[in-house]
Amino acid sequence: MSLHKNMTLLNNHVVHTYAYATQAAMWAATGFAADDLGKYAYVADDDSVWVLQAATPIWLPVSGVARCKLDWSGGGTSGSTYGLDVIIPDNFVLAYAYYDVVNTFSSNAGNDAATIQLHLPTDGDIVAGVAISAATDWDAGQHDTIQDWTGANMMKATGNREVSYTIGGGENLEAGLLYLYLFYHQSS
Repeated sequence: MSLHKNMTLLNNHVVHTYAYATQAAMWAATGFAADDLGKYAYVADDDSVWVLQAATPIWLPVSGVARCKLDWSGGGTSGSTYGLDVIIPDNFVLAYAYYDVVNTFSSNAGNDAATIQLHLPTDGDIVAGVAISAATDWDAGQHDTIQDWTGANMMKATGNREVSYTIGGGENLEAGLLYLYLFYHQSS
């Protein structure tokens, strides 16, 4: 076996023990034992790395940055809430977030009355529900959220919370694509 210092880039091994397609798959994994604690998992859809803290499992993010994708290429129902497959762990503080709308959102009745709310269920809003037509929040470009690095606007998860969105306004979504970037850290 070669020492790391003597290995070329293509011969190095990966740092993670586990690999998952989504955070939801990582959180659903079972069968961990005490000797698995401290091992790393890689999550492909948001390119994040996590370390196993308890066999139940409890995963803590190594990077503290996550990316969610909200893609409506066909129909989201008004009055419904959908998960984005990214979990903010219990007692972690969401300090900052922003989102990049790649394709402007629209709703099916043509007047864009549908509202979109980004949130952590039970804990609060990331983006309050606002109609597509009422503001430029859902037009192409980068947009701020409530969490802006100021203490008063940070949000602490009171359990493992899946980042979610709710559609309202009596109209269904018909199109739109955004990426939501979340910066968070462990609290006590």
